[in-house]
Amino acid sequence: MSLKDQLVKAGLVSAKQARQVAHRERVERKQSGETSAQLEAEALAEEVRREREAQRVTDQQLAREQQVQHVERERQVQERERRQARIESALRDGRIEHWQGARAYYFTDGTRIESLSVSDDVARRLQEGTAAIVRSETPGAPYTLLHAAHAARLQELAPERVVTLHPRQI
Repeated sequence: MSLKDQLVKAGLVSAKQARQVAHRERVERKQSGETSAQLEAEALAEEVRREREAQRVTDQQLAREQQVQHVERERQVQERERRQARIESALRDGRIEHWQGARAYYFTDGTRIESLSVSDDVARRLQEGTAAIVRSETPGAPYTLLHAAHAARLQELAPERVVTLHPRQI
């Protein structure tokens, strides 16, 4: 026997009052059920909003990092291009023309002993340190000669290219 039936039997409440209370309880349960569903839907929507916001922040951070990496790669490419242009400038501007001659000038390139046929003037300049032997990128002519100032600049930019640069003697 329910509490409502006991109260009606004891005469504390009328049957009409019991029905009204039961009706109110059903209405409240129905409304609270809808409210609960609404609360769940709102909570789910809030969670989705938070996840989207977190994803947006993550995407922005990733985009910033990619932008920084892109800028750094561009800077490195530009730096390599500037370095290459300076190397080419040193090779072009400092090249000694018409250096070939009858005199053999011996020098070491790593562990190999090499020789170039140079003129007497160029051999003297190489010994004095006013000229230098550098690696060339021209096939068939692995070496070329540069003025010492240009060879020194090349040595700063690409030391592997300078084969022989004697210190200048006073």
